[in-house]
Amino acid sequence: MAPVPELLLKKRNRDAAWAEKRATAALEARKKAREQRKEIFKRAEQYVNEYRQQEKDTIRLRREAKANGGFYVEPEAKLAFVVRIRGLNKIHPKVRYCCCCSCTCGQLLHVEQLVPLIRSPCHCL
Repeated sequence: MAPVPELLLKKRNRDAAWAEKRATAALEARKKAREQRKEIFKRAEQYVNEYRQQEKDTIRLRREAKANGGFYVEPEAKLAFVVRIRGLNKIHPKVRYCCCCSCTCGQLLHVEQLVPLIRSPCHCL
């Protein structure tokens, strides 16, 4: 057998050690991913059950209100997303109309009460 240079032996040993580290890291990553996937599915099932329960509660409340001769008003959204678009003068009229009328001034009034610096696009035309 021919003699092998020392640098080549060191390289082979280093490559073998790296391959072993990579294999163990990949195995740990697979285990971690499996655990995360289980957790994500549990969380998704919890969300689905929560939304189903909300729907059942809404239906129950509607039925109760109807049985009592009243009306059930569904709760409004808790989050409002408002974007101020600058320079509406140079936008096509149809797009400008959609930008201005996509939300009512009544909806933006709630936001203005919370943050007085926000103004609706309807006021800037």
